[in-house]
Amino acid sequence: MVTKQEVRDYYANNRKDSNKGMCPRIVEESIDHLGTDAEGNLISLASYIDESDCTPILSLDEVKETVRKNIRQYVVDLIKIAEI
Repeated sequence: MVTKQEVRDYYANNRKDSNKGMCPRIVEESIDHLGTDAEGNLISLASYIDESDCTPILSLDEVKETVRKNIRQYVVDLIKIAEI
């Protein structure tokens, strides 16, 4: 279980550049699209579609994978734009 603030803190504190302490914008954008439960834990958006009573709460590793996917897609989009 992880909250948006915990993810922001994780990325802000683990930066290796001069912006240590600041959460990268791409991370902010990635987690803004994730849902939260009543306690503020990040949940899979698939849980809204799923008919089961179980709400899949995401771990930090699952959120990090979501961020990585968004970064990869961002790079692909930049390459496409550069080719125009």
